[in-house]
Amino acid sequence: MIVLKNASWIFTGKLFLALSGLVVSVIISRYLGPEENGIFNYVLAFTTLFSAISGMGMEEIAVKEFNIRSDDSGSILFSGFILKLCGGISACVLTIIASNIVKISYDKRIYIIIISISFIFQAFDIFLYWFQSQSSNKTVVLCQNFIRIIFIILKLLLAVFKGNLLHFVIITTIETIILSVSLVFIYQYNSIKAGKLSFNKAIFGKLFRLSWPLMLSGIAASIYMKIDQVMIGEMLGDYELGIYSVAVRLAESWYFIPIGVGAAVLPFIAKSYKESEEKMNQLMQVYADGMTLIAYAASIGIVLFAKPIIYILFGSKYLSADNLLILYVWSGVFVNFGLIRGSYVSIKECTRISVYGTIMGAVGNVLLNAWLIPTYGATGAVWATIIAQMLAALLSSFFFKETRGLAVIECYSLFPFVRLFKEMKRYLNGKKTR
Repeated sequence: MIVLKNASWIFTGKLFLALSGLVVSVIISRYLGPEENGIFNYVLAFTTLFSAISGMGMEEIAVKEFNIRSDDSGSILFSGFILKLCGGISACVLTIIASNIVKISYDKRIYIIIISISFIFQAFDIFLYWFQSQSSNKTVVLCQNFIRIIFIILKLLLAVFKGNLLHFVIITTIETIILSVSLVFIYQYNSIKAGKLSFNKAIFGKLFRLSWPLMLSGIAASIYMKIDQVMIGEMLGDYELGIYSVAVRLAESWYFIPIGVGAAVLPFIAKSYKESEEKMNQLMQVYADGMTLIAYAASIGIVLFAKPIIYILFGSKYLSADNLLILYVWSGVFVNFGLIRGSYVSIKECTRISVYGTIMGAVGNVLLNAWLIPTYGATGAVWATIIAQMLAALLSSFFFKETRGLAVIECYSLFPFVRLFKEMKRYLNGKKTR
């Protein structure tokens, strides 16, 4: 019951986040049109390249540490906050420096600087990891959903009263900041508390040692997830990026499901590992099978209704995104594998492997985009993303002893229908012999 209750609130939060993000995307895309929408998405993609630094790869590590070292929860919470604060400041500074190095317009540079300020405040997200570890998500979900509703209304009013792109950038930044800071107030008024908040140098060092590989992995993941949009903006222009970004938004619209599942099951996978690795592997196989079935179902649904979905939500200006959407949506299978591997390596404390895999994916994606975009346009960028994600999330796991078992689990999960049929056949044969 605890698992189902916690999962239901995580799903509610992720579902509302996905729906609110889709609603906002529809409002902004319809109001701005393909060209200005392309500028907006270029800015978001550029800042996302540095967002992993502010996250410090802390989520899986913090949730696990809160579960296995509950007596030190106060020190973990505060030390993790300091670590994420350092990451947020670094991300902000590096983003500003990079925006001045790259040859982009003055307006884009200003938009990037404004959004990067929110990185500093994301240090408060450590409180969210605490709530996740305690399976206490109800208050967080309700509060943050209320905040998102307010900002959806504000963005709708901006469109009604003819706001400009700068206004949308500013309000997006303010929303991100308030969502992060609100976690502190939720914690203060919540009955579940960590121990006394204090800085612990040893815990800080351990968190950094375990999280920096995941941070580097996150940077590489951001590159192979978002570099396509940056390169399309540079090579093909803002209009083409505006069309492409609609396909990406719809293809990723269901990701709240695997993210929610991952956040819900992570504490239980960590606990199963404490009992035995065999038990953890059994749970990982069920987890991988379920995630793959979800990916297949979502992809087939979107493929069947791609054109009407685009027309109803975004209008006729974006109908040319349908072929991109039909292809891009299948990358979700490997996105799920990336989430699965993130949980696996953090629990087994071999997070360095994530770095190697995602670096392979990032390098591959940059090279593939540079080769395919000039020849095949935005379609080339989609193929580059799919291949890079497959390399980073699945194929690279075969290269390392620690993750070969996981790679086998993921390969088995690619054919869940065959395995389900065999299980049903074995069950029916067993009933006949009785």
